[in-house]
Amino acid sequence: MARRKVRPGPLEDRSAAILRVIIEEYVATAQPVGSVALVEKYALSISPATVRNIMAELETAELLNHPHTSAGRVPTDRGYRLYVESISDSVALAPVEQLMIRHQFGQVEFASEQWFRLAASTLASATHSAAIATPIKPRACRIRRVDIVATGERSASLLLAMADGPVKQVLLTLDREHTQADLDDVARQVDRVLRAKTTPEVDAVQGALQAGPGGADPLFTQAVKRIDKLMHEFDYSAVEEVFSEGLLNVMQE
Repeated sequence: MARRKVRPGPLEDRSAAILRVIIEEYVATAQPVGSVALVEKYALSISPATVRNIMAELETAELLNHPHTSAGRVPTDRGYRLYVESISDSVALAPVEQLMIRHQFGQVEFASEQWFRLAASTLASATHSAAIATPIKPRACRIRRVDIVATGERSASLLLAMADGPVKQVLLTLDREHTQADLDDVARQVDRVLRAKTTPEVDAVQGALQAGPGGADPLFTQAVKRIDKLMHEFDYSAVEEVFSEGLLNVMQE
């Protein structure tokens, strides 16, 4: 008989229950979870063979994975997300706690670094556990805005704002003194050429400048080169920043 494939969408109650105990057991032990151990520890009213079949279906749905053939299963990122969004029990905070949290986040609404630090702190306080918060990193960065601000007679700060990402800053060394109006003009030119472009598209602009006759403004060329480097660094990084709270307390327990 062919094994029934798990279709995308809500899990059946039995599959959801198995996924739940696997995740909770793995979080508690940090060890791959086997079918026999689940049946014995949680007094499941089904056989280990049935549990293995359900595990296989959950693995087909990319909710579980296993380190090697003979090992038990471990949750995937998708499995954790499904658990948090639709399987785990929801716990309502007291109205006074909700009001306090809403007020705290309102104070840092436009400061992303403080927002994520506060998110980690709030989660740790509410759950009495370690908490981690990090911004979502896009698969590939895209330019939102470019600015250049004078910082000295022959130095300027290049500000690169990325769509769905952070603002990067790098120092430019100028070959001569520029007024802020001059810098604004160059920034507008760079912004017009590079806005909404991805890293490969900026590579193409950089390549064209290098292969060209060399008549481009030196500051324009320098800005494009530095932006190209910043975008490559951002694309290659795993995550931009991780804010954690409560990890030291958990390690000491």
